[in-house]
Amino acid sequence: MTTKVSEIMTKNPISYHAPSSVDDVVKVLLHKNVTGMGITDNSGKYLGIISRRDIFNNTMETQTAMLMRRVIPVHEDDDIASAAQAMNKLGRRHMAVVDREGFLKGILTPQNFLPEIINTYGNIPVTEFISRRVVPVWEQAPISMIPEISRLTSIYSFPVLDAEGTFVGLVTDRDIFDKANISMETVVSKTDVSDDEDPWTWDGFRNMMEYVVSKNMIKLPPMEISKVMVRNPQTVFLNDLVSKVSSIMYKGNFNQVPAMETPDKLAGMIYDVDLLGVFK
Repeated sequence: MTTKVSEIMTKNPISYHAPSSVDDVVKVLLHKNVTGMGITDNSGKYLGIISRRDIFNNTMETQTAMLMRRVIPVHEDDDIASAAQAMNKLGRRHMAVVDREGFLKGILTPQNFLPEIINTYGNIPVTEFISRRVVPVWEQAPISMIPEISRLTSIYSFPVLDAEGTFVGLVTDRDIFDKANISMETVVSKTDVSDDEDPWTWDGFRNMMEYVVSKNMIKLPPMEISKVMVRNPQTVFLNDLVSKVSSIMYKGNFNQVPAMETPDKLAGMIYDVDLLGVFK
């Protein structure tokens, strides 16, 4: 029996409405600690998708309707293969699910598909999904360069190399904001969020590093990437199978895993969106 989208989607998803301001959307993303959500009209009908990366790449836009992506949604009763193919083609990590009347019912991300990939497509070699879409960074470079590289390349995870070109770690946008010594008081005061509203404020801001940095609400300290990177991240090798890399992503909630030729020589990256290509 074909698996339907309704069986794997995230139900009752976080959403917001248009018209609205981008600042209002940001506060919802922070409060709920999510990376993206559906945008609806006031009746609940789907209009588009907005993510923290859309905000980061368009920091001067103030209106939600102008910033959201009007991505064609999938339906609850569609099969997951067609939904995966659509997401893979777009190369984006959020897709809305609607009913036949157009009301928002769910959200799909690659994480929703990983159990099916593990169970049904696990014996495929990882070599079919290794991407050369990789931006390595030097371990002694400053962390302040990462947001600008992300903006220019739409890549948010970076293999870290030493001066000899040896793979020594992995750094993502979240790692920088999570580990850097940034004042919560400064962030809260600059975003008009009261510091006694909720305990979510600090954890939520970690999820929106790009937004606050690009708005100059905070300044990243002069710190080397080596100080915040993940050393010895989980990796796979060229002879591993999709079941292994999918399990690593699912258990760790990772969007990417480095693929290695040898323990210290990088072959490329495997991204969760690319794994959706198993659904042919």
